Amino acid sequence: MPYLWGGLSRKGIDCSGFAQIVYLLQNIPLPRDSYQQIGFGRLVGMAGDFSDLLPGDLLFFMGRQGRIIHVGISLGRDRFIHATYQDGIRVSRMDDLDWSGGKYSDSYILSRRILI
Repeated sequence: MPYLWGGLSRKGIDCSGFAQIVYLLQNIPLPRDSYQQIGFGRLVGMAGDFSDLLPGDLLFFMGRQGRIIHVGISLGRDRFIHATYQDGIRVSRMDDLDWSGGKYSDSYILSRRILI
């Protein structure tokens, strides 16, 4: 599925829309945008520490202006699935390059656990 900012349809989807749909499939409603989604669930991970992450945890990333601009869903440890501008839905590792040319681990700030 292609990336589309603000998208939530077959035409395309963005990162927060992807997280929203995945959780909705589990009957768990999430707000639409990543900066709103960060307020849900229990804190389970902080920058530089991926040891407590479980599949399904939401991972949040900060942009250069100090705002939450990206969300992914943990697959465990340092792997996650997310919607990217370049590739649509994909699996990445924290050491992969992000949208700015840095590593995802450099912009990762925290994770939240919503599922048990």
